[in-house]
Amino acid sequence: MKILALFISLSISGMLLCGCASDMFLEKRDAKLGPYATTYWRDKDTRQKSAREVEEFDEQLQLKVDKYIAIHPELPEEVKKWMSYLHVVVGMNKEQVLMLLGTPYKKKQTSERGTDEVWIYRYLAMPLRDESHLYFKGDTLVKIIDVSTRLLAP
Repeated sequence: MKILALFISLSISGMLLCGCASDMFLEKRDAKLGPYATTYWRDKDTRQKSAREVEEFDEQLQLKVDKYIAIHPELPEEVKKWMSYLHVVVGMNKEQVLMLLGTPYKKKQTSERGTDEVWIYRYLAMPLRDESHLYFKGDTLVKIIDVSTRLLAP
């Protein structure tokens, strides 16, 4: 798997250097839901995880989220619902996003889209880089943009 990821990475780098980047395009989409925690954990790096590892991660995170929801009855119903599904959704705060996804690949200060900070979560196991950009205003997640890089079919 690491060899395949390296090959793909080198191929893309080569296309960029030789000017073949026109065969690639960047797609940005507004998203109603952010990343699913288990999928992000599985794909955030190039190490292949076993089905058992994924199941254990999912079970441990579900217990942690259930406990969090139980001690925070004031949470909006929409946030409770999507947290219990292990999905990030607009309206969550930074603590909740960190609980589900962990530390972002990158954090940037921004004034884009009327926000002040963007957290970038990168999926490295994908053939071409996919990212979720989570925009915060203060402590609240207000916008989710999915960014995908794709090769154009010949």
